[in-house]
Amino acid sequence: MEEYKDLDLTIQVFTSDPRKTGIQKPTAGIVLQAYLPDFFPAMKKLQEWSTRRVATGGAPIKVRLVKGANLPMEKVDAEIHGWPLATWGSKEETDAQYKRILDFALDPEHIKNIRLGVAGHNLFDIGYAWLLAGKNDVRGHIDFEMLLGMGHPPRLRR
Repeated sequence: MEEYKDLDLTIQVFTSDPRKTGIQKPTAGIVLQAYLPDFFPAMKKLQEWSTRRVATGGAPIKVRLVKGANLPMEKVDAEIHGWPLATWGSKEETDAQYKRILDFALDPEHIKNIRLGVAGHNLFDIGYAWLLAGKNDVRGHIDFEMLLGMGHPPRLRR
């Protein structure tokens, strides 16, 4: 999900009736951006949907949490169309939202039907997620994801 205007459609397609799409068994994933105020309700909706999906024999989903990489485009879109800005107004608000989502998602009741991809390059956020996951005994449900060049280099097969 790259732009705010695609949020509702992306979630609608992602959570469409799996019997119609035939994708209930495979694991599926979605990326959501914490710089959108609407992300927290979306995360709750996805968690509830994944719980129902698993209860009916489906696989858990993966949600990749990012802070947001499209802020310049969101600002341009808002200005061109005369819309209010769809993102949080400051980096501090986005950072707070990111941590609120981690607190919610890493709760043992919320994470049991989701795999969480904690994405970013801020070591404090990574450390916070690691410690919170340890405190809640849910480290088996998270992945840490970084941009190429930020973490260990990939192993090349010859």
